[in-house]
Amino acid sequence: KTGYIIRTATAITSLLLFSGVFILVPTLVEQSPFLIRFLWQYHLLLSMAGLFSILGIFGGEAWSRFTLYFRIGITCLISFTAGGHPLVPALMVIAILQEAGSRQTPLWAAGIALGTFIAVLFILVPEQFVFGVSIPGIVPDELLLFLALTFPVTILSMVLSTMMERERRWRASVDRLDYAVFKLAEANLGYQSYAREVRGRSIAEERHRVSREIHDTVGYSLTNIRVMLEAASLQMSSRPEEVVRLIDQSMDEASLCLEQTRQTMRQLRAREDPPATGLSAVHRLVRAFSEVSTINVTAEYGNVPVKWSLSIEKAVYRLIQEGMTNALRHGLATEIMIYLWQDEDALRVIVRDNGSGTGEVKEGLGISGMRERVEVLNGSLSVGPQPDGFEVKARIPLSSEENSHVDSNTAG
Repeated sequence: KTGYIIRTATAITSLLLFSGVFILVPTLVEQSPFLIRFLWQYHLLLSMAGLFSILGIFGGEAWSRFTLYFRIGITCLISFTAGGHPLVPALMVIAILQEAGSRQTPLWAAGIALGTFIAVLFILVPEQFVFGVSIPGIVPDELLLFLALTFPVTILSMVLSTMMERERRWRASVDRLDYAVFKLAEANLGYQSYAREVRGRSIAEERHRVSREIHDTVGYSLTNIRVMLEAASLQMSSRPEEVVRLIDQSMDEASLCLEQTRQTMRQLRAREDPPATGLSAVHRLVRAFSEVSTINVTAEYGNVPVKWSLSIEKAVYRLIQEGMTNALRHGLATEIMIYLWQDEDALRVIVRDNGSGTGEVKEGLGISGMRERVEVLNGSLSVGPQPDGFEVKARIPLSSEENSHVDSNTAG
């Protein structure tokens, strides 16, 4: 909306400037009467310049650049016959400068302004001959008037171009964040749907497997026990000794069934997938964040252990998670670098991004939470802007108690 308002204001200003030039053209012709035969050419050129100005203001950036070149040519052509009348080229140069400031990047706007000044002054300053008639060059007082009118507009044009460039970058960052939020929501819905599907499928498969196990163990044993007890009941009066034997066999079969049932339950528990821990959990977190946010995340794990104690694992996981989230939300970063390595008896963690950073760091809940987790482990945390972004740095001591829980393997 802001960009559209600025474009509309630029278009209105350009129309007013060209209206002023239309009013001044008769004065220019009076100064050099032989130019009256070209009055309609002046009006045609000015009409074309005004039309191209509107097209350039509301068109694309490349089209705006083309129209600016075209109007610089028209300005030079009219300036060739302006002689000692600096207002006409001054107003046309102002129209060019204000459009360059509102539609071009600061570098392009500066180049267009410089090129316009060089071309117009190169024509205005020396004496010119038009169809054999001498047109005097611009005198110092008129040159000062020309510069007094155009130089402040040049400064304002550079300021406007810088502001518009910042707005364009801000809008690009907002669009990227909106896309990241959309991808996060889409991924979340996808994960939930997939989780429900997998959960339902797993439950069904587990039911079938438990049914088979029960059929193969409990069902078989109960069938044998029933058969033996029925045989015992039939022989209770005629063969008491056989009844005792059948009852003993039934008890043995029941014990065997109970033991097989316990083994089946232990196997069911052993089949559960253990949750990701240590470096594996960090790697999974980094990969999921990079895929969802579309930010390029580079992680270097150095010589850190594959597993840590539970307290260190939670602190490192939350620190990296909060650092990446802040880089996305506040720094508007496009790249994140994560470094983990073990230095003597301490674990070092660095999360660095290329975001906009901030001059003064105000600790919110996120940074305060990171600091509390690190300080509980007798560690230290530093956060702050860097020349090319923002950095979160932590040092977490590895105590002898914690080292006893650490896996001897290390990450390559």
